Amino acid sequence: MIRECNVHGYFSDDNLCPVCNSEGKFIMRTGERETLGRRLARVCRHDPDRYGLEMDINGWVNTRELAEASGNQRRHYHWLRGWHFEAIANADEKGRYQIENGMIRATYGHSIEL
Repeated sequence: MIRECNVHGYFSDDNLCPVCNSEGKFIMRTGERETLGRRLARVCRHDPDRYGLEMDINGWVNTRELAEASGNQRRHYHWLRGWHFEAIANADEKGRYQIENGMIRATYGHSIEL
């Protein structure tokens, strides 16, 4: 599960913010996080073309476009917005992603040349 603390940002797998113990606002369920996390990894590391997305020469993909492509491909993700992928990335303890100005990229594990 991903939740958002108003003060400390996104956190996962706990019911309370690890810093201040606030409950935070619900963002997405664990199953959604896992499914969308796999999609994020596939796009940012291996195959952005599969979703009709363009990656720049440094590996950046637009989160809004990723959300739109996901919603178009799977209608049950019609609610998805770019900030949901930012939440997944920011709640990731392993630091797999970098976020800047509505863009996201994988920090390692690419099978495509950048």
